[in-house]
Amino acid sequence: MHQRHNVPVPFVEPFYEPVMPGVKIELDGCLHHGHHKTFVVELLSGPHHVFHMSFRFAHHEHKLVMNSSVNGSWQCEERVHNPIGHHDSKFHLCVHVHASHFDVHVNGRCVATFRHRYPIETIQALGVHGDLHVDKLHFTGFPFRSAWGMPGYNWGHQGYMGYGTPQYVAPQFHPTHHHHHHWRKHY
Repeated sequence: MHQRHNVPVPFVEPFYEPVMPGVKIELDGCLHHGHHKTFVVELLSGPHHVFHMSFRFAHHEHKLVMNSSVNGSWQCEERVHNPIGHHDSKFHLCVHVHASHFDVHVNGRCVATFRHRYPIETIQALGVHGDLHVDKLHFTGFPFRSAWGMPGYNWGHQGYMGYGTPQYVAPQFHPTHHHHHHWRKHY
C-alpha cells in the first residue's frame, strides 16, 4: 500500500512498478469553485494518455468524459453522467484495473467501465489537474517490491514537468526505453 495526503494540484504521481489487474487507485477529494469548471484524472505513459477522465461541471454539460490518446491524437469519447455533485462536494474516486477494462467507482458506486485501448503495463504515472483539492491518494494491488518515491528511477524520458499548466510539454520516450516498442505502431 502507498498513500499520500494533501497533495497539491496539479500533480503527477509516478508509479514505480507496472500496473496490472487488481490495482486500485483511490482519490479522496473536494471540488473547488474555480475557472476550469472541471477536473481531470489521467493514467499517463510518456506523451500518451492511456486513460483520461474529465469530470465536467458546466451548466450545459454535467458529464464524465473518458478517452485515450497517442501523441495528442484523441480517440472516440465515451460519456456518462457525472455522479459528483456541485462545487464544494467531497467525493471518493476509485479506478479499479481489470485484465480487459477499468471500472470507475464514485462514492462506492460503479459509474463507468472503460475497455483498455493501450497496454496497461505501459502506465507510468497518475496525473491530476483542475478545480479540486486532493485529501488523500491510496494505491493498492501493486507488488510494492521497491520503495516508492525513491529518487533515481530512470523513466527513460525527461518527466512530466509543468503538467496541468499551459506551458506543459509532454515527455517523449527515448528510443531505447522499454515501453517504446508498445507505441511504435501508433506513431
